[in-house]
Amino acid sequence: MRKKLSLLFLLLCLLVPLAGCSDNQEHEGGVNITVSGEILDYLVYHGNLPNRKFEYDGVVTVAEQSTPSYYIFAGNDQYKFSDNFARHIESIKDQSYITVSNDCTADDKEAIFDGKKLPIDEPNRYSKEIIMVSWDSTGARYSYQYRTFTSEGKTYYSFWYTTNITISIEMPLLVKKIDGKNKLFLLSLPYDTKYNVGSGIELKRLVKGDTYLDEKYYKFAYPSYLESKGIVTAEAKQNAIIDWYKTYCNLEAYGNDYTFTYLGIKYLLVFDDPNVGFSISVLEY
Repeated sequence: MRKKLSLLFLLLCLLVPLAGCSDNQEHEGGVNITVSGEILDYLVYHGNLPNRKFEYDGVVTVAEQSTPSYYIFAGNDQYKFSDNFARHIESIKDQSYITVSNDCTADDKEAIFDGKKLPIDEPNRYSKEIIMVSWDSTGARYSYQYRTFTSEGKTYYSFWYTTNITISIEMPLLVKKIDGKNKLFLLSLPYDTKYNVGSGIELKRLVKGDTYLDEKYYKFAYPSYLESKGIVTAEAKQNAIIDWYKTYCNLEAYGNDYTFTYLGIKYLLVFDDPNVGFSISVLEY
């Protein structure tokens, strides 16, 4: 009975990426991941918005509900997509960090790929379900979700058994009232720094009312990845944050604090409690 249930689960999982194939969007040569939608009507910035290209050899298809900020890949030749995705991952590997890596225990030495079972190279037993954060030379952040495994020396990339491969731009936001109206500012945050205000919040909640004007929303704890890299003291963590903004956002000293510039906006960076984290506020716009 257990074996039958497992087979049924895998069959259902294989159907997930095929849902809505007739409504897919087609993109020649790949897609550009960038800020999009109604948020642009309220966003304050100067110059060009961040943009990352996922280059593709030919036409890549994405689900109809995809946007330039969030792509859901569906309906593609899995071998061709895997090869293209592998090249993309290789090109950003030095500016990426895996935040979630879970064993897909439905596999048991074989992974489902393109409707077939491929043997997983030892010593691994399962494919890995990955969530990865990446960043570019401007300090913009991007999120990836995919499954991966190696079979007969070749690394494959595919969808989770429950969801499609996705690439999105992360949009941590700061809300500031200007001339009586709530305006939005896109922040640059190091690696996997957690944030509470972003595009996941309904837009009218951001631009109406005073909730997200509270400075408490722009206090950030040191990202957890630091300790995994042996950065454990408060001073070392503070220096890591300083190095990030120095590298990507033109950090400068500002009295006892710092400023950095992102999308033409100058922000104030303060280590209010250097044992815990830092805060960000708009200085000049």
